[in-house]
Amino acid sequence: MKKTPEIDIIILAKSNYIRGVSMNNYTILNANIKRKIVSYTTKICKNDETLPKTKFVNDMIFGLIKSQSTHISKISRTLKETTHLNQTISRLDKSLDKYELTNNYDNYLNELKCEVDDDTIFCVDNSDMIKPHGYHFESMGYVKDGSSKNNNIEKGYHLAEIVMLGKNKQPRSVYSHIYSETQSGFISSNDETFKSLDKSIATFGNKGIYTFDRGYDADKYIEYGVKKDINFIIRSKKNRKCIHKNKKKSVDNVILDYKGRIVMTLSFQDKVHTVSVSHTKIKPLCVDESLNLVVIHGFNNEVFKLISNMEIKSKEDVKKIVCAYFSRWRIEEYFKFKKQQFGFEDIRVRSLNKLRNLNTLLTISIGFISILSSEIKDNILVMAIKDYAHGLKQKVKFWLYRIADGLSVLLSLSNKGIRDLITPKKQEQDYNLFSLYGINLDTC
Repeated sequence: MKKTPEIDIIILAKSNYIRGVSMNNYTILNANIKRKIVSYTTKICKNDETLPKTKFVNDMIFGLIKSQSTHISKISRTLKETTHLNQTISRLDKSLDKYELTNNYDNYLNELKCEVDDDTIFCVDNSDMIKPHGYHFESMGYVKDGSSKNNNIEKGYHLAEIVMLGKNKQPRSVYSHIYSETQSGFISSNDETFKSLDKSIATFGNKGIYTFDRGYDADKYIEYGVKKDINFIIRSKKNRKCIHKNKKKSVDNVILDYKGRIVMTLSFQDKVHTVSVSHTKIKPLCVDESLNLVVIHGFNNEVFKLISNMEIKSKEDVKKIVCAYFSRWRIEEYFKFKKQQFGFEDIRVRSLNKLRNLNTLLTISIGFISILSSEIKDNILVMAIKDYAHGLKQKVKFWLYRIADGLSVLLSLSNKGIRDLITPKKQEQDYNLFSLYGINLDTC
């Protein structure tokens, strides 16, 4: 059997790990990482209408992963093209506005379908992109800065997001859309959220568990979940009205009689919490169906009230609901990673179409990092990438930072881009001198 670079790296990795020495042959690593990126982008670019678009998508994904930046100038530098840097910047900038990436994003979602089952957790939330010093960004509005202490109102854009938790609970975005209240056709933030849910259900069907924070405790979301027949968990507000034991009460009055009979431990942000959990049936005023109210005591001196339509037949079903909701925190870590690692809020393109296309390409790029992060315990190549990162913590559950750092360090050691590995599409017909002039040799 002929040896391949993939086999070489496995042999080299195994021998080095057996000796307890970290791998230092970055040439082989670089080659295999680039092949893995091209293999990934080939699926993303399936059915692309032109080769220039395929090359553009490949260049952007490779450049984003290598540069860890959304600046077109930094992405251009990573490509190591023979043309002048200004020409590369101009090409990428024009292509960012020229191409429609809907087909590429659909290909990305289709690759995730095989990983989704009834237990897959979908975290639904909105974020923001703050541009406090921006004056010339298209359709820029005002948003609440969630990272500030006083929730200051700043100039910027809203971001509707749904994040799927894949293998090893590593987050991967399945919907990401930048919008503003000043753009034409805008209706409301709730309308944008429903669009995200419609897209997710159209892609994955009724599979999975959708988790919402208390900002989504509204009648319209409960009605939507019941109507669409999806499993959902919504953290309830204090003033939620419901029917409990044939009496109209607020949720806060209902929980007075439920102190928690089920004791369980939660591992949350590197801390272990012991909580007491109870559950009962309630009927929200907006629907005719009875739903489950799960009450959690003992977590950071708060009482959590979760409304869910998931079936409860045992203690394990209750624990499943609790664990699914607290996994929702992964979307906050995803937002933080996107902003800190890639400087998402430091995007310099100013048209709304370019902003959205760059966000789409960044989402697909982070998806690649998430795939590698999910294979951290099984893939020797990923283990080698991890060793090149400058990580200090020994116990890690959120691997995206470590894998992204390792990829950036390794790819920066290469003096070439990724263009040489892209296979040009075969032409359907071979042209010759006679065919150019319309002469058919078969009839002569």
